[in-house]
Amino acid sequence: MKRTGEHSYWWSRCAARISFGILGLCVCSSSLARSYSLLPEESSVGIDAAGYFHSSSQASESFRAQVFPQVVGVFDEQGKWRFLEWGARADLMMLMTGVTEGRVRPVPLIDVPEIFLTTPRGVSAVQFKVGRKLEHWSRLDEAWDLGIWQPRYRWDYLHPEKEGLLGASFGFESTQFQALLWASPFFVPERGAPINNQEGRMDSDSRWFVPPPHSIPLFGQSTSVNYHLNLPPLGELMSHSGWSAQLRWGKRGLGPWMTLSGADKPLNQLLLSSDAYLKISETQGVFADASIYPRVGWHRLAGGEAGWVARQWDAWISAHREWPRQEALRLDWTVQQVVPATAIASQVAWNSAGGSRIELDYFQVSGGNAGDLGPLAGGGDESMYEARYPYRSAWSITEKNSIDGERFSNWSRLFFDPKHRVSVLSTEIKYHAGKRWQWGAGADWMWAPEQPDADGTNWVGRYRANDRVHAGVTYVF
Repeated sequence: MKRTGEHSYWWSRCAARISFGILGLCVCSSSLARSYSLLPEESSVGIDAAGYFHSSSQASESFRAQVFPQVVGVFDEQGKWRFLEWGARADLMMLMTGVTEGRVRPVPLIDVPEIFLTTPRGVSAVQFKVGRKLEHWSRLDEAWDLGIWQPRYRWDYLHPEKEGLLGASFGFESTQFQALLWASPFFVPERGAPINNQEGRMDSDSRWFVPPPHSIPLFGQSTSVNYHLNLPPLGELMSHSGWSAQLRWGKRGLGPWMTLSGADKPLNQLLLSSDAYLKISETQGVFADASIYPRVGWHRLAGGEAGWVARQWDAWISAHREWPRQEALRLDWTVQQVVPATAIASQVAWNSAGGSRIELDYFQVSGGNAGDLGPLAGGGDESMYEARYPYRSAWSITEKNSIDGERFSNWSRLFFDPKHRVSVLSTEIKYHAGKRWQWGAGADWMWAPEQPDADGTNWVGRYRANDRVHAGVTYVF
C-alpha cells in the first residue's frame, strides 16, 4: 500500500488487518469440499442442512443467518476403456442461502478432485497416469490439511477437500520398492469460496468469508472504501510447470516402511500484495481505493517419512523442509512474505478387534510464516494476510468406530492448539439403512478466548462463531 500521509497510513493498517487475512483464505485459495463427510465414497445424492449456534455479523451478507439447507451430489466411479483404466470424482453442491430471511437464493458449487486415465495396475510393474490423481506425498500434509504438497478446496475451512495435482506421472512398483514421478506444465491453485467484487464491495457465498469493511472512520467521519481485485489472466496463472518425485521402501501391508520425497513447483496458495490511496471526487468526496494483487509463488520441498504397521497398532513420523523462492516485488506494495519452514508430525494408532480405531497426532512447525514487507508492514511476525501454516503446534485425538457390521459408524476428533489455548471438537454418526440409504448427523464446536492474532495463526479464534450442527440423508447409487 502506498503511504499518503499519516491518515492514509492509519487507515491502511486498520482496514487491511481486519480484512486481508480473511481475503487471503478465499482469494488465494484456489478442493469442492463436501461441507461435511456424511456422503460415502460412492456416487450418491443427498439433502442435508446446517444450523449455526450463533449469527455472525462478521460473515458475508448472505451468511449472517443460522440455517442453510443444501443438496449434495457425488460422482465417484472407476472403470476400464480398452487397454486403459479411468477414474473420476466430482462433487456438486446446491446451497440455499437466505432461508431464514424468506428470500431463498440457490448457490451452485462444483469441484473435481480427481479425474484420470491410467494403464492397468497389476499387469506390469510400470504404470502411467495422466490427469488429476490424489497421491500419498506426505502424511503430515494429509493429516493436518495444510495444502503444502497437494491443493485443497476450502469451501468449508474445518473440513477441506484434498485434491490431486494435475499432470502426468510415471510409477514403478515391486514387492519392496516403489517409485513415483509427477510432472506438469500446468498449475491449478487452491480454490475457496468465490468472491463477488461489484461496485467496489467484496462479498462471498460462504459463512467462512469475512468481508472487508465498506467504510472506516477517518477525519472524524465515515469514509467509504472501494476494493479492486486484480487477478492475473487465466492463461498466465496456469502456465507454471512443476515436478514431484517419491521413493518408497517397504511392503504395502504389515511391517516397516519409509519414503523420501522432493518437489519443485508453484505454491498451492496464491500470495497477496496490496496498496491503498486516499482520493477525492466531486460525487463521493473523500474515499479510499484499495487494490489487491494475487500472484504465484514457488517453493522447493524435501520430505521424509518412516512408519511401522502391525495388526493392532501402527505409527509413523513425517517431516518436510520447505524453501520458498524469493522474488523481486514493487517497493510501494505491502506484500505477503514466505520464508523457509521445517515441519514435523507423528501419529500413533490403536485398532481393536471390534472395529474401533484411536489415533493420537502431534504437529509442530518452525518458520513458514513471516511478517509483511512494504510501507505498511507492522514489523516482526505481524501480517495482514492469512498464515500458510495456521498453527505453530497442535495435538489431536481421533476416534473411529463401527457397530453391527458397519451399520452404525461414528467419527470424532478433538483438536487442541496449546499456543492459543483453543480447541475444536468435531463428531459425526451415520446409520446405514440397507444398501442404498444413509442417515447422518454431526456437529462442530469451537472454544477460543478473545486474544490478539497478529501473526494469523489463531484460525479457531477467528471463526469461533461458526459452531454448528448438521444432519442429512443420502441415497447411494
